[in-house]
Amino acid sequence: LFFLRSTAYTISTRFISFHGRCLSKFAPVVTKMTEMKVREGSAEVKLPDSVFYNPVQEFNRDITIAVIRNFLKLHLCEFIDKGMKIAASKNASPEPTTYVGISILEALAASGLRSVRFANEIPLVCKITANDVDPEATKLISENAQRNHVSALVQPTCSDAVSLMLNSTSYADRFPNPFSCVFKRVNHIVFIFDVSFNVVDIDPYGTASPFLDSAVQCLYDGGLLCVTSTDMAVLCGATPGTAYGKYGGVAIKMTAQHEQGLRLLLYAIQQAASRHGKVIEPLLSLSIDFYARVFVRVRSSPRGVKHVAAKMALVYSCTGCHVSAHNKIKEQFQCALIYSNIFKHKVMNLDVRPLLSLLKSGREIPKLRQRLA
Repeated sequence: LFFLRSTAYTISTRFISFHGRCLSKFAPVVTKMTEMKVREGSAEVKLPDSVFYNPVQEFNRDITIAVIRNFLKLHLCEFIDKGMKIAASKNASPEPTTYVGISILEALAASGLRSVRFANEIPLVCKITANDVDPEATKLISENAQRNHVSALVQPTCSDAVSLMLNSTSYADRFPNPFSCVFKRVNHIVFIFDVSFNVVDIDPYGTASPFLDSAVQCLYDGGLLCVTSTDMAVLCGATPGTAYGKYGGVAIKMTAQHEQGLRLLLYAIQQAASRHGKVIEPLLSLSIDFYARVFVRVRSSPRGVKHVAAKMALVYSCTGCHVSAHNKIKEQFQCALIYSNIFKHKVMNLDVRPLLSLLKSGREIPKLRQRLA
């Protein structure tokens, strides 16, 4: 019931009353929910009209699957090396190790289409957690998982994404080994618990900044973090103040504004990781249509955090001819030198001043791009 206190009217689904006196009766309106069938990749799901489906994001899901498959190869190689070292310690003859696979979290699953595709198209996956805060969406995820016969892998959860990732944080810190497996050796068994995630996928509507701090905490050491931010206009310098509030850097309008947006997003992820003694390793960064998509590995390295500042840079852009230049933070900052050398072509024009932006410098790992090609 909804009460209109100013008019003393009471409105329900069957009648309207005034001070308890029935004025009119009407039948409740029943709307029939229609569904549409969507086939994407190897998954076929049914989506109600109330669920938003964006076919433009199909490429996003395709590239994510390709990156995770390549990450799985790296994870398996590291597992073999790690397992052999553990099994060979104390002069014990090694026995065959058991590789269970990787665990994946889709923090904002909606219909669960991405999780279903993960289960169908990525091998050696032991668990996929498809989370959404809406109970109806969680029910839809379960139905789509059963429809595609992957309910054994896809585990729907109904929780706030940040709370879910923070609850997994304590386990990741307690058992920091990145391998979801059990190592066996002579007269000794080493159990490694699978309680956190090897891959975390964040694809929100808008900025991803509210989820970064909890996402970097719930990953195992060396885990893969996939982040999407659809506020590309903010990252490209449309509103510098908003960019500073969300990402910690001022986005300016420049010729390489899309690259600036990617580096600003990487800077925000690194800042979130640095607070917890972790560093990121960019694997692939993409600017597509209206969103930015980055893939990074998160590693625990308190010593590496001390050198993070050396990988950041101040970017200067001329408001006259839009020439840009950068100065790494580790280098000595000399304002006079920057004005005289970088913008010496504008010395006579006193009205032209450089705009400043703080970004992450360096390059991504080229090996992954070669494998995807």
